[in-house]
Amino acid sequence: MDRSSQYIMKIMSSSLSNLRPIVELREYELIPAKVMEYIKETTSASDLRKSLTPLRIFTMPETGGNINIATHLYYFEGGFEERNQKRQNMGTNQDWKDYLQKAR
Repeated sequence: MDRSSQYIMKIMSSSLSNLRPIVELREYELIPAKVMEYIKETTSASDLRKSLTPLRIFTMPETGGNINIATHLYYFEGGFEERNQKRQNMGTNQDWKDYLQKAR
């Protein structure tokens, strides 16, 4: 391996070692009268969401406390860098913007 290749490999390995996966938990309190509409739109957009994000869990409570909470759990293997890139991509995706308009 020549010196330039060794240097590139060193940069790549040190960059990769700094990547730490993150888990992001997001909760949204829904307007009770719009819960069914939210569920319908979110179900329709599930393939879109999965194509744009590393969604691991989407759930809503069935009993106890405030049942109008939607919980999303994301796992970003590439850490904050991956998270920021995915969120930026979502912001420029017209289908995602359309979903947000319907779901809000």
